[in-house]
Amino acid sequence: MGFSFPALWWGGPGTHLRAPMFSIIALLQARQLSPQMAALLWSLLARRASLLVVGGHYRGVGKTTTLSALTAFFPADTELVFTQGPREDFAFLQRTAPEHTYIMVNELSDHTPQYLWGEKAARVFQLTKLGYALAGTLHAESIEEVLSELGSPSVRLSPSSIAESLQLGGMQAAFQ
Repeated sequence: MGFSFPALWWGGPGTHLRAPMFSIIALLQARQLSPQMAALLWSLLARRASLLVVGGHYRGVGKTTTLSALTAFFPADTELVFTQGPREDFAFLQRTAPEHTYIMVNELSDHTPQYLWGEKAARVFQLTKLGYALAGTLHAESIEEVLSELGSPSVRLSPSSIAESLQLGGMQAAFQ
């Protein structure tokens, strides 16, 4: 699969990558992922499961690194659409085929301008009902905190709508 990650996904202006920064092999070698878990994730993501990689309340836990490596398990015909935080206009809906598209959210949060939050965050979850797959990250310490954050007055997702939208949720431990 060949694709470029936009600057908002990875950081600095002009930053474009042709492949994930950290491979599945590297995650296995770092013992951040077991072979059994890698096989399960491959099986589910090859079938376009939506996922949320969750980690603690500090930078550098490895959520984005893990998510980018997991894109290697997406079907070969997958189009990645990267959300643009508060500037997201959902224009991609006019040019994408839901059954071939992953909506990539670099982070669900209101902490910085490039992150997606509020009604726009709720909308990406709702788009899974149209056949889009969702892949994103979120700062939280537990499943209960994930539900609380996404159920907040800003986003207003119910636990059942979160469960209907996501097939996978993973808690990321900090990289050693």
